[in-house]
Amino acid sequence: MLKKGKQLIIFLKIVILAFYLSLMTGANTIDESIIYEHIDYEYIIIDNEASIVGYSGTDAVLQIPSEINGHRVTRIAPRAFYEKESIESIVIPESVSYIGESAFAFCRGLKALVLSEGLEYIGPSAFMRCVSLNYLTLPNSIVTIEEYAFAYCMNLWSVSLPENLSRIESYSFMNCGLTTLSIPDSVVSIGEEAFMDNWNLLTVIMSDNVIEIERAAFSDCRSLTDIKLSENLTTISFCAISNCRSLKSIVLPNKLKTIEANAFQQSAFLSITIPESVETIQPIAFFASSYLRSVVFYNPQTTIGERAFVLNPLYPYYFIVFGYESSTAEAFANENGLPFFVIDEYKLDPVTMIINQDFVTHGDTVVDELPKAPMLINGRTMLPFRYLVENILGDDNKPRFCHTWRYSCR
Repeated sequence: MLKKGKQLIIFLKIVILAFYLSLMTGANTIDESIIYEHIDYEYIIIDNEASIVGYSGTDAVLQIPSEINGHRVTRIAPRAFYEKESIESIVIPESVSYIGESAFAFCRGLKALVLSEGLEYIGPSAFMRCVSLNYLTLPNSIVTIEEYAFAYCMNLWSVSLPENLSRIESYSFMNCGLTTLSIPDSVVSIGEEAFMDNWNLLTVIMSDNVIEIERAAFSDCRSLTDIKLSENLTTISFCAISNCRSLKSIVLPNKLKTIEANAFQQSAFLSITIPESVETIQPIAFFASSYLRSVVFYNPQTTIGERAFVLNPLYPYYFIVFGYESSTAEAFANENGLPFFVIDEYKLDPVTMIINQDFVTHGDTVVDELPKAPMLINGRTMLPFRYLVENILGDDNKPRFCHTWRYSCR
């Protein structure tokens, strides 16, 4: 016989479980008056199937039964194993298709987790703050991983995502320890802050099926050095890849239309090429990207928001703008007193584009006889065109745009 206080807690779990099940399956045959015990498990019967609603044991190694007293175990209720810090290893059988909200949250000692084929749903915060968990393989039967499901698993360095997952929900892997990430082909959307604060994350690869990356999805991934974006992205959302301070280069997709505010804040880009498809760069999109040395605009009408590119005040003379004559890029360069070079409209390859301007303007100053070394104009050091050309010439005698702008091509 369970104590009244314990019965109340389990009753609340049952109410939450019933709510989720009614949304997911329409199941409504729940005998709330009978809570059964089996060894250290508390469970109820729903549609003749067992749902585990509580656990009173202290075992370090736990293999959840697939059947209890002739009833197939198909669900683990919300908070069923909440804060069971003694558990170090869990095996969940193939019979379980549903893991409820916070079911294993704050199991701080959990190091090994086996999820079997047959599992379809992982609820919100289901494994949140399982801080000892190191690696995770999610079965392909999973179609839904809810918000915060594995958030704050700070030592989770490896995860294999299921092939049938269509969306990675918001905050689901926030503040983990992931080092590499491969997004399955099935995924079309990555939620808000889904991988935020993964400080050890080095590489991200996503397929071209991803059409949406929500705000701050990869923000504060401070070790990130390489991210392959989907070619079908049309928007880089607010703060989506911000504060990635090791990210020195990126290739923007050719269908991209909008770069939202703070999208690449505090990146380590040395240069950036804005595709012809981009219509709008919102204010402070590249805010505090102080290593940025050059930007190329292929759309003469791209709207460039206020302070979209905030220059490094210590090295403003390194920043060079490439674009077309009478373009918004040229206006941006003139407004900020930056060197501007016209790209040959028939040479759209950023590796071999032609600079067809033979003088440099700086404010009201026009220099048409350039020396062969940097010079001081209006109190600022300028890179003369001849100096620029002689240090960026390729073997084919054409000026080349360097993605690693350091006075010479690699």
